[in-house]
Amino acid sequence: MPCRTIDAHAEGGPVRLLVEGVPLVEGATLAERAAETAAALEPLRRALCREPRGHRDLVLGCLAVPEVPSAHAALLFFGQQGLVPWCGHGLVAALTIAVERGLLIVGRDARETLWIESLAGVRQVILTSVASGTGGGGSRRVSLVTYDAGSADVLEAGRAVACGSRRARVDLVRLDGRVWAVLDAEAAGLPLSDGGRDRARAGGVEWIDAIDASLAATGTGATLEAVVLTGPPANEAAHLRTLTVFGDGTLDVSPGGGATVAVTSVLAAMGVVGSGDAATVEGLLGGRFEGRVRRIDARDGRPVVDVSVSGRAWITGEHTWHFAAGDPLHGLA
Repeated sequence: MPCRTIDAHAEGGPVRLLVEGVPLVEGATLAERAAETAAALEPLRRALCREPRGHRDLVLGCLAVPEVPSAHAALLFFGQQGLVPWCGHGLVAALTIAVERGLLIVGRDARETLWIESLAGVRQVILTSVASGTGGGGSRRVSLVTYDAGSADVLEAGRAVACGSRRARVDLVRLDGRVWAVLDAEAAGLPLSDGGRDRARAGGVEWIDAIDASLAATGTGATLEAVVLTGPPANEAAHLRTLTVFGDGTLDVSPGGGATVAVTSVLAAMGVVGSGDAATVEGLLGGRFEGRVRRIDARDGRPVVDVSVSGRAWITGEHTWHFAAGDPLHGLA
């Protein structure tokens, strides 16, 4: 069976959507179908996410039948290690691809409300689009995707952490059961530039290990999803520039959905932005996401910030993939 994908980037974050060649699996719930899909897709995931056809920072996505009848679609995301429950820039890119290429039919209104299911649950998405007579079988150009990111719990502000000879303070934010650390790149001794990716990648993983050790030592019981390195933006329209490093060394050079929520929540906890205000987060390549504070509450004396995230994506290519049996790097072994 041929394998076809459509690629896009969401403000710099690369996403590859499987549109043909996805095995059909059954299951009573999305979680069951996702597990079966992940097992069936594993050789293909490795082949498409890794060199020579992919790279270590690529996110793979596929559309699935939603479990909830009211949901318009379900999305599954795969990283370098397999299934991930949620990917914010993956959602922005995958929905842009699906709507512009007619894989997901939406109404003719400029703003449409969709309900999208993932392993993280069902989220409301506001799709802003305009009529278009170009591009595949699609009839609309998606100009903005805004999704409900849920409530972020600012667990701790300014935790002192030592990493090698450096000591810095980190802010910890919990979102969807996963913890993100917001860390000033200069204090961490790491570059926040396109040419410094390798150093930031290696150093970011070291900081994740150090923060995890700090959390374990105090019995917090949390493990880190990623560290969000921050610094001054290149564009004065943004509040901060970010580079997100995950525990497996994957980088997100887009502003990132989780990073945008984490940064917005920390800024809200500091009083820099208030309810109804927006924080603009800039990615390593200059793309920008907007995190809007919808509400600020408190839980056990800690700020809890309800955030929506807005971003854009652009289709970059369409591919039919070949896996010749004689190719030692066909990737399906």
